[in-house]
Amino acid sequence: MKKKTKKLLAIVVSSILMVLMLATMVNAAPYSYGEGISGGETQFSKYLVMPKETVTPGKTFTFEVTVPAATDLQDGSESKMPIYPGLNPELVTVEDAVFTSGEAGTIGTDDDGITNDTSKKYVEKVVKVNFSGVKFKEPGVYRYYITEADVSGCTPVTGKYRTLDVNVVNDTSASAAKPLKVESYVLYKGLLVSNQGKAAADVQMTAKDPIEVTTDGDKCDSIINKYPSQNLYVGKKVTGNQGSKDKYFKFTVTISNVAVGTKMDVDLTHATSTAITNGINPATTGLPSAGYTNPNEIEVTANDSVSVDFWLQNDQFVDILGLPDGAHYKVDEASYTDDGYVTTDSKATSFTITYKNSEDHDVTLTFDDETEGDIDVLNAATVNDICTGFTNEKDGTIPTGVILSVAPWVVAGIVILAGVVFFAIRSKRKYEEQ
Repeated sequence: MKKKTKKLLAIVVSSILMVLMLATMVNAAPYSYGEGISGGETQFSKYLVMPKETVTPGKTFTFEVTVPAATDLQDGSESKMPIYPGLNPELVTVEDAVFTSGEAGTIGTDDDGITNDTSKKYVEKVVKVNFSGVKFKEPGVYRYYITEADVSGCTPVTGKYRTLDVNVVNDTSASAAKPLKVESYVLYKGLLVSNQGKAAADVQMTAKDPIEVTTDGDKCDSIINKYPSQNLYVGKKVTGNQGSKDKYFKFTVTISNVAVGTKMDVDLTHATSTAITNGINPATTGLPSAGYTNPNEIEVTANDSVSVDFWLQNDQFVDILGLPDGAHYKVDEASYTDDGYVTTDSKATSFTITYKNSEDHDVTLTFDDETEGDIDVLNAATVNDICTGFTNEKDGTIPTGVILSVAPWVVAGIVILAGVVFFAIRSKRKYEEQ
C-alpha cells in the first residue's frame, strides 16, 4: 500500500510540475524592446547659389515633415528590407534655414553643388533634423518625407522634395546599453516609394516630383536653390557740337516688386563716386546746391519699391548688381530741353562706351535695351545684363563770315601789304626823278 501510495504521489507531483511548466511557458512574456530608443538627430546642407556680384538676399526657408502611405512602401518580399512609414512625424522638427541680407558667400560653385565656377557664389546653412521625440521600438527602415516651402524668387535645382530614411537595427555590441540603435540616416532626392534606390527598376517617384532618380545618383546631402538675378547698367552719352562733356545729367532709377530688406550693390568704378558739386561753367549747373554723391548701395526699406538718383557725365555708367527675378526696373532722366538738349533713350538710339578693365584691356559696352522692363531670369533661354540709358544731343549753327580767331592775322597782313605797296610806289618815283 505504501509503494502504491508513493508511486501515485510521484505521478501527481510530476503532473503538477508539468502543468506549472506549461503554464509558465504559456504565460511567458514575449521579448520586448521596452520603451525603445530615441531617434536622435541628423542634418543636411541648404545651399543658396547666385551670381558672385549678387548681394545675398534675406530669405528664410522652412520645411514640412510627412510620411508615405504604407501601401506605397516595400513589404519585405523578394528578400528586400521592409520599409515602414515614419513614426510620429508631428514630433520631428526641422530647423529653418535663415539667410541674412548681405551675408558673405564662397566663390566657386555651380548648380549641382561646390565646384569651380568662379562666376557664382554660394552660401551654406546647416539644417538640423531632430527625432529625439520619436521612440523606435522595433528594427526597420522608417521613411519620412521632407518638403521645402516655396520661396519667392528662388528655384530648387533638384526639386524641393527629399526622402529621409532612419535605419534602426539591433545593437549587438557587448557594451550596448539598449537593444536597439540608429545605424544611419540616408537622404534621397525626391519622394521614394520603393526600396532605397538599390536598382533602377526598384526606384519609383510620386507624381509630385518629376526628378528622375538614377541607380547611383539618388542619394544626396543637401537641398540647393538658385537665386537668379541680372545686372542693370545705366549709361550716358553726350553728342553734338554744343554738347557739354563735363555736365552732369540726373537719372532716377526705380526698382519695384522686390521684398523689403533686399539690397543691391552699385559699382561706381566708371562713374563719379565722390561728392559732385557745381562747376563755374553755366553748362554744368543744375546739381543740388549742397552737392551730391552717387549711392553705392540700394536697399528696399518700405513697400516693395525704391527710387534713387544718379548723376552721370558723358561716357560714364553705373552698374546696379543683382536685381532679383521678378523685379521691375524703370530709368528716367530729368528734362534738359531748356538747356537745348534733345534726349533719346538707348532703345531708339543705341550707343557704346569703351573703358579699361582691371587688366588694362579695352571693353566695349553696347547700350541698346529698354529703359523699363522686368527681370525674368528663370524663364529666359539666355541671361544677359541689361544696358540702358540716354543720349543727349545739342547742336548749334556756327555763323559764317570773318572768324574772330583769325581776324588779327588778316589785319596784320593788310598792314604789311599796304607797306609793301607804299615803299614800291615811293621807290618808283625816286627812280623816275633821277
